[in-house]
Amino acid sequence: MHDWTDAMIVTRWTGVEVRLLRTEALRRTQKEFAAISGFSLAAVCKWERRGPTITLASEFAAGMDTLLQRLDDRQRARFQSALANVRDGSRPGTPGGDDSGRVQRSVQRVDAATIDRIRSHVCDLNASYEMEPSTSLLGQAGQYLGQVRFLQKHAENELIRSKLLAVEAKAATLMSRLVWDASQRRDNSTANYYIDQSISAARALGDPVAEGHALLRKIYVSLYGEKNPDSALSSTVRLLATVQSVSRELAFVALLHQAEAFAMMGRQFECEKALRDADGLRGRLTDGEIVMGVDAELEYNRLAGSCYLFLGQDKRAQAILAEVSGRTGGKTDAIVMGNLSLAQIRQHRFEEGAFVLNKAIDTVEQTRGGAGLNIVFNVCREARSYRNVAALRDVYDRVLELMAR
Repeated sequence: MHDWTDAMIVTRWTGVEVRLLRTEALRRTQKEFAAISGFSLAAVCKWERRGPTITLASEFAAGMDTLLQRLDDRQRARFQSALANVRDGSRPGTPGGDDSGRVQRSVQRVDAATIDRIRSHVCDLNASYEMEPSTSLLGQAGQYLGQVRFLQKHAENELIRSKLLAVEAKAATLMSRLVWDASQRRDNSTANYYIDQSISAARALGDPVAEGHALLRKIYVSLYGEKNPDSALSSTVRLLATVQSVSRELAFVALLHQAEAFAMMGRQFECEKALRDADGLRGRLTDGEIVMGVDAELEYNRLAGSCYLFLGQDKRAQAILAEVSGRTGGKTDAIVMGNLSLAQIRQHRFEEGAFVLNKAIDTVEQTRGGAGLNIVFNVCREARSYRNVAALRDVYDRVLELMAR
């Protein structure tokens, strides 16, 4: 047993040390680290994004000290080495600079370790999406995608080329997500540009799952950006053909959005058939197959509620959405609560609708999610004839403030 006492003292916890503790010592994702540390995912994301420019408050620093004391010898050695590299300047500690110098040094020798680090950063940004404004993530995501494209020009080894294609597919899909969300789901052309880049990389790699994730983004853009359910239906057929035998998770989500496209067109029979097919597939998902980071049952109910809202069956939509509200977290929860409030307001349940809509606005103010913003605005637009109802008056004032920011 080594005596690490002097070497392991951290006198000032910044986002740099937090990131090193998570990635080097514990080798955990941001979500996993938040769970074991007891701090929120949003806090972890913020600390790491701010890097050396933020110093943790004493209560948070004490929590980090506790985690540090619990490390085993191997974890302590990894942390000590990484911390020493940061302190002597050989390895920058902020996410944005973590690989830029290394990428430049790797032009002649593109190494797997550099690619793995970039991939890890892209995965972290993806995990941060639900809790962080997309505008705060765009710069880093674009930097990592640019680094991958730069390294591809110098990769000679087939394994390295494959690794780079895999990261490109993931990073381009993330960029499409961030650009579209930051534009409040208006910049469909740029979103589709990155989606097509991801699809191209996935096909060159021969990875149907990566292609499926990109196709799913294309469905979202068709449904919620272009308002084109016909195009979305074509993409769901393409997605199902691509992933049917390799990913029940993606096939399940494809069927749910197929149902939503039919609902937008008022085709209830086809919508409910797609929902039944999705429900049947849900029963075959294994415990490890969590859908898009969300429990499969929650995802099913969230989109089934949306379907019945499109079909004008507000009471049924309300019953389903009420079961999901507050359980998905982050930007997705704003979508659920916005839809739930609309179902309630349509039934003249104004006080309940106003209460839920206020909660949706709270989430939108924190995350600036484009989908949540759009739904809140749409609810107010549809309910404008009731804007003088006492229960809704304050909500309209909040939405006006939201629009002014």
